[in-house]
Amino acid sequence: MKFESLVTKGELKKIDNIGSTFNRLRRTTKVSKSPKFFRKASADMLNSEPRFASLTGLFLGHAPEGVADKHYVRPPQELMNHAITWLGLRLGIDPNDGV
Repeated sequence: MKFESLVTKGELKKIDNIGSTFNRLRRTTKVSKSPKFFRKASADMLNSEPRFASLTGLFLGHAPEGVADKHYVRPPQELMNHAITWLGLRLGIDPNDGV
């Protein structure tokens, strides 16, 4: 969630939960890459792996295409969980770091 508002004396107050969480992850895991890098690299990796290629659009947060995708067909959550774990291993991220 990102939130911006004007407070007293015309100061801009910003709250970016995702950015704060990612910066905390960077400090605890010594990750030096940007979120944009992870988004692109992860999408490329998912798309190149036949088991997970169908999850690329969902992973990127794209709107579903067609009636079936919008209303009827949903990929199994277990498959997405497996894909995320697989991505973490490929990117060298230990899921237990920072926990």
